[in-house]
Amino acid sequence: MEEYQEALVEVYEHEQTEAMEAVLKTLTKREASVLKAKYYQDKFLKTIATELGIGYERIRQIEAHALRKLRHPIRLRMIEHLLPLR
Repeated sequence: MEEYQEALVEVYEHEQTEAMEAVLKTLTKREASVLKAKYYQDKFLKTIATELGIGYERIRQIEAHALRKLRHPIRLRMIEHLLPLR
């Protein structure tokens, strides 16, 4: 039974990763890289700004714009199966 649960978790995680990668591909390269750095690599916006050679405020704007785009109904449909039921 434990092996079955582990297999289910592995399948779900793989599906989750594929869905998120598909959604991130709908963003610009810069938007995707900012979100990946912040949410996958747990970097601070200031660190990302330094690495990309642009200001903190611009990074904050890019993040905000990308998150707004991710809330669009078309993109939400791509990941709705990953979201908790309401």
